[in-house]
Amino acid sequence: MVVTDADGNPTRVVEDPQGEIDAAMKRWGFPKRDTLTVVYDPDLDDVAQTTGDRMIRVGPKAFQSDAYLASTLDHEFTHVEQYMDYRAGKLGTAGNALNEVEAYNRELSHADRYGLSVDEMAGIRATRDFYYNQLGAWDRMGTWFGMYSPSSADLYRQRPRRRVRRRRRLSASRWCPVAHGCQPRCGGLIRRFLPQTQTILVSVLAILAMASMACGRQRNVRTNMTGVAEATSASLSIVQPSEPLHADSSKINVVLRNEGQSSFWVNKRGFSGYHGKPSPLRELSMEVRDSNGNPVEFHCFDKSEMARKSDYALLAPGASLHFKMGLFCFRFKGPGTYTVVAYYRDGNSDPATVPGSPVLVGELVSAPATIRLAE
Repeated sequence: MVVTDADGNPTRVVEDPQGEIDAAMKRWGFPKRDTLTVVYDPDLDDVAQTTGDRMIRVGPKAFQSDAYLASTLDHEFTHVEQYMDYRAGKLGTAGNALNEVEAYNRELSHADRYGLSVDEMAGIRATRDFYYNQLGAWDRMGTWFGMYSPSSADLYRQRPRRRVRRRRRLSASRWCPVAHGCQPRCGGLIRRFLPQTQTILVSVLAILAMASMACGRQRNVRTNMTGVAEATSASLSIVQPSEPLHADSSKINVVLRNEGQSSFWVNKRGFSGYHGKPSPLRELSMEVRDSNGNPVEFHCFDKSEMARKSDYALLAPGASLHFKMGLFCFRFKGPGTYTVVAYYRDGNSDPATVPGSPVLVGELVSAPATIRLAE
């Protein structure tokens, strides 16, 4: 496997990707679990993906350097901890964004330990800031103090409740009645002035949070490049599988084709995710429904990065780009027939294109395809 830099130039050759993953896990002491598998996936366009506590898939983009590979594993094991500790947020919620901020913050805090370069840290920080700006005021303040617990409404799964016998408490009036000469001391003062103290503290924290939110918006404003035109003569299609597929290992082949008479620029990296994932961090997404029309749940944590100049390619008339999308992030209930629809959208607001050449914008939707899952 040949690894390239941000400009597409080859930098190193990796002979045994799986061996490097195993060596990094042993060197840095990442925990091994019987239910968790860490594997190399040559077809994964994302940097890495984690499916709960079952599997971590590492893609070719994680092998920029030994330090970046270790940092990527640290990111994914953070998601495993979140899932095991019942802190995994639902996709598309503030809880999920909070999970990502925690994972990227851990990478930045361990940057010196792994030896990340300045460019690698800048890419991690840019993605981290993108998720941070999606948080509300209270969640932002929590990250300042290392608090990364999503609200219960945003949790992917709830912690099982335990029935605990509550002991009966005696009120102050029963063991210390005022009629017997017992006067409330500091406890009474605290109970009297606690509501006012809480109100003042909440007001101060809210003002600080709003100021931080305003600064965050100003810091991340980006403008579109000049000379970017819309290209609409494109199609997206799914190659119909001829054999039954397996949820844990099979891939769906998706083709993006230039149907027009002129060339346009397209984001060829093909980062994938759920359909509601912020588009600057993914180009491809897929929806799956069962035979009754019910959507199949998608749940994967992934490590993405902002688009780079080398991610764009000029697609000539009649030319095509081929992508492979895995099914392992979908929670299938069993074998049977399913309907699949693929989507493409380049959400990068500042594409690195040649001035005057069109760039593919907007959303492409494929025709539905039918797949069969083997038993």
